[in-house]
Amino acid sequence: MAVNFLFPILSFRPDWTFPHRPTICTSPTAPAFCGHLITEANVKALQAAEPWWVIRNILPPISFEADVGGRLGIFVRQYRDFEVSELIAYWESTHKFPITAAMIAQSPWLGSFAKQRNNRRSHAGNRWKRMLLTLIQAMIEG
Repeated sequence: MAVNFLFPILSFRPDWTFPHRPTICTSPTAPAFCGHLITEANVKALQAAEPWWVIRNILPPISFEADVGGRLGIFVRQYRDFEVSELIAYWESTHKFPITAAMIAQSPWLGSFAKQRNNRRSHAGNRWKRMLLTLIQAMIEG
């Protein structure tokens, strides 16, 4: 069903409210970056700054009770632990820069970094899927 059909009286473009998102998300390509800046020293400096901690600066939720019981309570506790332990993987998922084969040939450390980054994301994804099973069970139980 088209957005224009549902909301014919919008005074502005519907895609401002309901943006079109491609179904397939891809990582940025190397030409979109200044490849000469992606070096071992710069990546280590970025990691030393620990920019992922900015994600922890969140306000307390207004309408969510954290002291619930049952399976939902288990999920809430799992999610709190997940947020802290997978913070780097979460940050990297939104701040990924390409590491090409040519870059790895110049600096094997970048290849090792790329492998570790992929492993962090994979492990976080697997853990998230296991947690979702708990949430689904909580929803089924009501």
